[in-house]
Amino acid sequence: MAILAELLSAALDQNCCLWHAAPSAAEIERQVIAWIAEFIGYASDAGGAIVSGGSTANLTCLSVARRVKAPFDVANDGLGAGPPLTVYISE
Repeated sequence: MAILAELLSAALDQNCCLWHAAPSAAEIERQVIAWIAEFIGYASDAGGAIVSGGSTANLTCLSVARRVKAPFDVANDGLGAGPPLTVYISE
């Protein structure tokens, strides 16, 4: 059973990173994010991503924050191209 389950999972597993790779799964993810945004009172044009867990969510958020808030182009120039960045965390 485990081998059959793995076969089905590998064959049907959808990757929503690109719309062209899995259009139906990407549209379902988009709709679920819209419902969540409406539920918590965000704007109707809010976006997001559904990830597999807390660690992935934290890494994704740090990556987005670094790209948006760094005063230099981190993606093209790397972290060494500008001043050190600070992240505040709890103990």
